[in-house]
Amino acid sequence: MSEFGCSPDNVSYDTILDVFCKKGRLNEARDLLLDMKNRGLLPNRNKVVEGGGECDGVDDKG
Repeated sequence: MSEFGCSPDNVSYDTILDVFCKKGRLNEARDLLLDMKNRGLLPNRNKVVEGGGECDGVDDKG
């Protein structure tokens, strides 16, 4: 996104996080959560709860 002059926001991250969780790509979901944290963004609580079944093993502790 940044190559197009756009900065990702919570909506962008939440969408990608949702896909990673649904596809079982938990390592990538965790990495994305860490990136969000480093940028000062937090995931939408509803998204994390919605994807909870698929993302039970994901946290942002690294």
